[in-house]
Amino acid sequence: MRVVPAAGETTWSFVHRVAAAYRLQVTDLAEWWRWPSPVRRENRERPDGEVLLDTTAQQQLAGWCRVPAAHLARALPSWQAGPQALNGLNGHDDLGVGRARWRVGPLPWGPVAFGCRACAARRGAPGRPVWAYRPAWRRWCARHGRWLLAVGEGHPLEFAEVTSMTAELGRAQRRWGRVEAAAQTAGVQPREVFALARAVVCGWWQREEFWAREKAWGPRLEQVATATARTAGHPQGWGDEQWRLLVRDVVVFPELTRVAQALLDLRLQDLAAADGGRLRGGGRGMKLPLDRGHLETGT
Repeated sequence: MRVVPAAGETTWSFVHRVAAAYRLQVTDLAEWWRWPSPVRRENRERPDGEVLLDTTAQQQLAGWCRVPAAHLARALPSWQAGPQALNGLNGHDDLGVGRARWRVGPLPWGPVAFGCRACAARRGAPGRPVWAYRPAWRRWCARHGRWLLAVGEGHPLEFAEVTSMTAELGRAQRRWGRVEAAAQTAGVQPREVFALARAVVCGWWQREEFWAREKAWGPRLEQVATATARTAGHPQGWGDEQWRLLVRDVVVFPELTRVAQALLDLRLQDLAAADGGRLRGGGRGMKLPLDRGHLETGT
């Protein structure tokens, strides 16, 4: 049974999908390996967990999924860490037995979000959720019109339906590509720029006087929430506040990329409010613009 990993997928997610392709439980594959830190029963479906595999276990997994180990190494960010952590631990009595180590908590490969099931279905094991390392600015599946949500947020939804925002998200993603290039030139990490830009737009989101004159976010919010409830389901007991929180990041993403661009624009940095936060990099502090007028007027 051939199962191909999604780009950025966690190894733990991929092991689940390989097991599902053979109509097995993940524990059926895990029993082939020795575990210095075994996975507890209650953690087996944790999407924020990860498994590290030594070289022997990796070769076994490559055989089961019928994908070369070299391809798995390119697709699975945690792949290289397994041999570094586990190779050489086998004794003389268990040569040829793979080893695996369970990890949970903050992981060095980035935040974990859901992958697009519709995309993964073409790669084998349809019906299983996919967990992938995905930064907050790469959550849009343009092919299927989905904004992929972070795991572990206490709700059953994997994505927001954002087909209505296709044009805005397309422009925003292209703009973010320019932001990343500018950040690299300035010696700044993109995640820093993103975090500061997000703080600005979330501040706007929380101001009642801002909503009194806002014309774009209200319609987006209604369209995305309605489409998501229709496509992905309406969690029991949810009201307007829960939907506002769920879809906020995608609703504001086009404006977030504009703020991020402004943070790296030296002409606008000099006009930002003096009490804003600062990015440090490239030798010049970058201050936060505090209202949307700078972006709408170009001043």
